[in-house]
Amino acid sequence: MSTPVSTLFSGLERRARCAVARPGVLVVVLYFILALIPNLPTWPGDPRRLPICTNCGGAPDIKQTVWFLEWTPEALIHGWNPFVTTYLNYPRGVNLAENTGIPLLGLLSAPITLLVSPIASMNLLRWLAFGLSASAAYFVLRKFVSYLPAAFIGGLLYGFSPYMVTQGGVHLDLMFVPFPPLILLGLFEIVGNNDANPVRWGLATGACMVAQFFISVEVLATTVLVAAIGILLASVMWFRDAPGHIRHAMKGLLLAAGITAPFVIYPIALMFHGPQHYVGPPQGYDEVFNADLLGAVVPTNAQLFAPKHLAQVGSHFVDGVGNIDENGTYLGLPLLALVAYFAVRFRRRREFVFLSALALVVYAFSLGPKLVVDGRVVRLPVGLPFRAISRVPGLDNILPVRLSLYVMFLVAAIVALGVDAQRKRLPHGGSEKLATSYRTGVGHIAIGLVVVLSIVALVPRWPYRSQPLSSRYARFAADLVAIPAGSVVLTYPYPTPFSDDAMLWQALTGMRFRLLGGYALIPGARGAPATGPAVLQPISVESLLVNSYAVAPVSGFPEIVATPYSIDATSVRVERSPSHFSAPLAGSAIHGTVSFIDPSARWFIVDVGLTIRVEVVVSSSTRYVDSGRHIWGVSELRRGELVSVSGNRAFGTVHASMLDGLRDYIDNNRVGAIVVELRKRDSAMIVRWVTATFGPPTRSFTGGVVWIRPSRGESLARRAHLARAELRSAPPTPDARRFRRLEHQLE
Repeated sequence: MSTPVSTLFSGLERRARCAVARPGVLVVVLYFILALIPNLPTWPGDPRRLPICTNCGGAPDIKQTVWFLEWTPEALIHGWNPFVTTYLNYPRGVNLAENTGIPLLGLLSAPITLLVSPIASMNLLRWLAFGLSASAAYFVLRKFVSYLPAAFIGGLLYGFSPYMVTQGGVHLDLMFVPFPPLILLGLFEIVGNNDANPVRWGLATGACMVAQFFISVEVLATTVLVAAIGILLASVMWFRDAPGHIRHAMKGLLLAAGITAPFVIYPIALMFHGPQHYVGPPQGYDEVFNADLLGAVVPTNAQLFAPKHLAQVGSHFVDGVGNIDENGTYLGLPLLALVAYFAVRFRRRREFVFLSALALVVYAFSLGPKLVVDGRVVRLPVGLPFRAISRVPGLDNILPVRLSLYVMFLVAAIVALGVDAQRKRLPHGGSEKLATSYRTGVGHIAIGLVVVLSIVALVPRWPYRSQPLSSRYARFAADLVAIPAGSVVLTYPYPTPFSDDAMLWQALTGMRFRLLGGYALIPGARGAPATGPAVLQPISVESLLVNSYAVAPVSGFPEIVATPYSIDATSVRVERSPSHFSAPLAGSAIHGTVSFIDPSARWFIVDVGLTIRVEVVVSSSTRYVDSGRHIWGVSELRRGELVSVSGNRAFGTVHASMLDGLRDYIDNNRVGAIVVELRKRDSAMIVRWVTATFGPPTRSFTGGVVWIRPSRGESLARRAHLARAELRSAPPTPDARRFRRLEHQLE
């Protein structure tokens, strides 16, 4: 027997049942045509173009995604564990179950990956993500609305929402979201509709949850969280009817859990107890990826039609650094006005009250544990709802701002139901009757205009940036097939979140070799998550390789970069602009830009030109010359400032003793090949260092050099080689005799 809760949407569903039987093929086709726009001129399955992340320092997350897509089929073919690998972060490895491994997408795209390339798979999946997500929302909403355009608008709002637009440029795992609407529909049918078949919906929901787990565990967790909030809210609104749904709900939920558990229990065990698992949230408990209270009304640079000043303000709401890749909270005033109108206009219909209340609660959760308004934290006497779950294992990895996906889905449902309900209020008789009802006609036209304005306000600034692949990566990777299969490879740039080109080379060569370092979450200090790489010995060697290409000092590594020489500074002057350097100081040695500062060690690094960096060592006798502002020591310097430094030159960080350090590093980690990409910052210095240690490269090719099976060689001869190279590169100085004496000693 039906209860009021089970008939909450049943009337709507019955009215739409005939329409559901006739799938909106044209609607789906239109969604997939629109999905072509974001990636132009890249076509679905294009192996020749690589997307570029505008706000994440190039494309590290995108290259990481390419690696994951290649890893799954390679692991299955070779019988490797797809959830654990030592092909990254060798020799310690990476727990892929705790990383965004997208194994389901890697499995589904395996034929294209193996026959064409993982880049082709990624470009295909990025296209499918928009079309499938919009289509899933459309078919879910079509169960409850009889008016096709209403469901079309709802699917459009969900599948092309600001969340999808911002995540679509970076995170394939987070933008591939056709399953959340299906899971929410299945849970509604199980819990809220006693007329539904619990076995059928339990099986379907369990299958969707398994699929979502192997695309993104975080999205599955947030989907279940939103469903739990919805069930709790419905139980409060219809508490008298709740007992009548328990038996039906338990049967379907247990079946869904029974389908899900066998597939996910092993990777979940690896997450909490497997090798190289970390403990705690990657972003820390002091969460910064929270929605701003004004984020729903202030646009970002991701919107095409947005005032420039407002867009700049909105773009700094999340993380405070213009990181719009995580800021998908914008709804726009027209859409908010439309939702408010429908909520008030149809307040007597419980589905509108329920969806409106749920949207507000989910939006409150998206604000995170602390309230942020216009980029500033506002202290409240009580914590926000998210604080209650922020330390629950499994939920502590959630970034609150990403709940904006569900806010938009609920808003899309309200709009679809509202447009459908408004249409049913049209007088019978079509246009003639409408002409006689002027007030009704004007009202419907006004609503139509607001709907159009709502969509226009959300039009994204597309397409995303991309670059041709052939000239830079494909040829480089093709030349690496000379490396013996299964070798451990040391690369420069060293694989880190700042530069993971080596992971792309590895993927394009079919996982031919293992990598030291990598861009993945690994256990750091006390088991807390870190983005790597693991600290290997000697630490000075890895620090130099890591920091020489990093845009900022990497946590856990001393600030050592490749420098051909250093300066014991006698005078330091801050300049006002590169074109107005002051008159040279007495014995002036260098002019350049400050890139690294370590006040505690009393030194900093100066970039001299594009390829050379110099270490400046200060002492109590160093004189600071006033040039526009007061400088009393290294602590007053800032990165990016122009300086003139005078003093005596000495050996830099790549000195003779570092040769033995590099040899030890190669031996300790069983390195079978060294690869250096040319035309990178400090790459010339790294090549000199490796050449001085192991001799000339085994082979040179377009854009790089490689040493295969480097051997220890003769230490003293290599030291002399490096000393001569430094003498030739360093300009004559009063301290040149020091270099010659050291060279004589080495020989």
